[in-house]
Amino acid sequence: MEEPAPSAGQEKLYAEDLADDGYVWDLTRVWAHQPEMKEQLMRLFDATADAAGLTPRDKAVIVIAQAATIGDSYCAVAWGKRLTDWSDPQTAVAALTGDDGSFSEREQACPGRLGTHRRPLPRQQYAAGHPASA
Repeated sequence: MEEPAPSAGQEKLYAEDLADDGYVWDLTRVWAHQPEMKEQLMRLFDATADAAGLTPRDKAVIVIAQAATIGDSYCAVAWGKRLTDWSDPQTAVAALTGDDGSFSEREQACPGRLGTHRRPLPRQQYAAGHPASA
C-alpha cells in the first residue's frame, strides 16, 4: 500500500503513534488514508462501550481474548501493551493465555473471554442476577 497523502489527520495519527510507541503502526498507515473515518469509527466504539459500561481494561480483555482466539498477534500485541499500561504485564500475559485467575468474575463473563480459551458457561448460569447476565 502506498503512503497516504499528507494531511492534518495523517500527521495527527502519526504523531500520536510516535508519542505513544516510538514508531508508526502499520494499521495507522492504513487509517491515515481516511483519518476522519477512523475518528468516526472510534467514536462509535467508545459510545458503544460506554453504553455497555465497559472500562478500558474490559475492552482490552475482550480484544485480547478475541485476537488470541483467532491468532491475530497484531491486535493481541497492541492491546496487550495497553493492558500492561493499565494494569501490569502479568495481567496482559494472563489475558493472552486465557488464564482467568487474574480476572474478576465480571471480567471472566465478558463476551470476548468465551473464545477457545474458555468453555461457555452452562445456560442456567445466565439466569437473572448471575454476573454473566449483566
